[in-house]
Amino acid sequence: FDKMYKTSLILLSVVALAACGLYDNVGQCTDALLNARLKTFDLQEISNSGNYEYFYSTGLQGVKCATAMIFGDEVLGYRGSATLFPRDGGKGQSTFYSLKYDGEGIIDESIKIDGVTYDFKLVVLNWDVTHQVFYYARCSNEGKSHNDTRSIVISKCNKGNRIAKNIAKQWAADDGKAGFLGSPLTPTPHC
Repeated sequence: FDKMYKTSLILLSVVALAACGLYDNVGQCTDALLNARLKTFDLQEISNSGNYEYFYSTGLQGVKCATAMIFGDEVLGYRGSATLFPRDGGKGQSTFYSLKYDGEGIIDESIKIDGVTYDFKLVVLNWDVTHQVFYYARCSNEGKSHNDTRSIVISKCNKGNRIAKNIAKQWAADDGKAGFLGSPLTPTPHC
């Protein structure tokens, strides 16, 4: 028990240190970003559909790979998780968050650490339900970056599917012409 307690305290300390910079690499929710959203997105279509791997991103430097998933329903609420695996081969770090969807292509994301809540928006830029390819931006009214943070993920079930990979590749190419702030999407290593 004592060892487990100490491990928990160390983990909480690491999470608390990471929380200090949660807004550092996230941009503001600009009108241009919000106006680019896919208003017809349905959160039920992606919820409980399994793990997704990052294929393109503007904000995943220094990681071996990353995965994410969304689970829950309208009655019990939605939650999500993201796991970053370090390049040195160490154990992945997971973050869990609450999600609220009010329609119109914007998902409110909240991360609570040590009693402090950090609020973000996931702006859905595109979604292919058939091939489970999801393209989104992450922003916050508290964001400190001057770049728009964007990612494209593909369901682990479809990560080897040629059509899914071509969809992601095309969206990444279109992203470079969309006028978003900062660098274009770059390929990320796969888990």
